[in-house]
Amino acid sequence: MASLSLLSSVTEDRTPRSSDSALTFAEDGISLGMVPHGVLRPCGFTFRNVSTRAVCVTRVTTTAGCRVINWPSTPVSPGAEGAFEVVIAVASGRTNQREWLTVITDEAGGGVYRLHVDVRPAAPIHFDPRVLEMTSGRDRRLTRRTVELNALPGVHSVQVRPGNERLLDAHIVSRSATRIVVDVTGRAPAGTARWNSHLEVSYRWGTDPRQLIHLPISVVAPVPQERRGRVSGGFDRTTRSRSSLPSSGVAQGRSSPSPAGSQGAADKRGQP
Repeated sequence: MASLSLLSSVTEDRTPRSSDSALTFAEDGISLGMVPHGVLRPCGFTFRNVSTRAVCVTRVTTTAGCRVINWPSTPVSPGAEGAFEVVIAVASGRTNQREWLTVITDEAGGGVYRLHVDVRPAAPIHFDPRVLEMTSGRDRRLTRRTVELNALPGVHSVQVRPGNERLLDAHIVSRSATRIVVDVTGRAPAGTARWNSHLEVSYRWGTDPRQLIHLPISVVAPVPQERRGRVSGGFDRTTRSRSSLPSSGVAQGRSSPSPAGSQGAADKRGQP
């Protein structure tokens, strides 16, 4: 592996190599298409020595997001082919990425060849919308909500789990090459109608090691308020009903006469 640095003296508008150049490359540029950001993507260039003398590659330099490995350190004979491999560190937060390589040889007059690699960085897995509108009953249990995750081709071995297992539950119900269907349920926290959480999604892309990403979500699940009503007679539904009152005692706001009081009234009526 060669130690490489950025060659600032070589610019993109350098005069193109002439027809008598010693090396011809199969292609001056490679397009890798959409690649998950954060991964290392290898690719390679091949060339042929079309001159009548052996040519040695003396140096290969790259821009910051590219690294060269296995470039030929011995002279390439006339008519022979050579190759070298590069690794692209796919950046995040960019829609297009172009990395430049400069190959310098020991040709007479100096041989300089400019190559490039194009990449379209993309999120490996994403979904919309980021807000899950769910409903909950008085027991705060959330209704089931289906979420569709979109994955780049090549993403496999996907696993999904909620960021807060006390509140949410998530599991995959089906998946295809680029689409993953996840069911989300759970239980709303007491007194909270909206809270933030995330889904932990692990995946593999190609033969790369397993990667872990967090997909932030905001859950909106208003808890219905208990309704308090009135019944005839002015009693609240949440208090004792009229039938639960004792049959003796207070009734309709009038007191029951005592037996002693009734006997006294009868004696007074019997007197002259």
